[in-house]
Amino acid sequence: MYLKNKSVVIVANGSTPRHSKAKKILESSNKFIFCDGAINNNAYKNIKPFKIIGDLDSISNDLLKKYDNILVRDPNQNTNDLQKALIWCQNNNFLDLTIIGASGKREDHTIGNIFLLFKFSKLNITIVTDEGTFIIISKKTTFESYINQQVSIFSVDKNVKIKSKNLRFPLKNESLNNIFDGTLNSSTDEKFDLDISHGSIIVFQTHQEKI
Repeated sequence: MYLKNKSVVIVANGSTPRHSKAKKILESSNKFIFCDGAINNNAYKNIKPFKIIGDLDSISNDLLKKYDNILVRDPNQNTNDLQKALIWCQNNNFLDLTIIGASGKREDHTIGNIFLLFKFSKLNITIVTDEGTFIIISKKTTFESYINQQVSIFSVDKNVKIKSKNLRFPLKNESLNNIFDGTLNSSTDEKFDLDISHGSIIVFQTHQEKI
């Protein structure tokens, strides 16, 4: 039987989001998965969690008791709590995901959280930070944009060829030999296109409105 893709907001245990876009997501969504200790954050005290996922070593005892019926405990120390949440979503057909709280606090966690997208390229995932959004694409994609929007592209496969349209520094069926080679680009129009030969790339776009 076909199951329609389900959507959910994943709240990771990074910095509390301050940008209006992230705040609107919190205000307008109705299904939230919290990554372990994120549920301790008083900024989210009025949000009802759907699931709390992780090794559950960071949650206060009071909240462990309060949310006992929605806890998903995964003791695997080879995965972080966000990865545990993504695995659960993938296994339970939640394929349309927005992640907030994935950045801040520790830069190594931020980098790890962003590059987790390569492992879950079949999911429709958007990471929203206070500066912009990260998504992963595996086919030709048209992006809504604005003139001079800052755009960065990341690839971990040197064999992926990338074509672009409406970027200030065009990519003409080129590969990125270093992880930083696709950064610091910008849009020249209200839309831009990216097409790739195979595999996946991560694309970052800055928010139009500041915090």
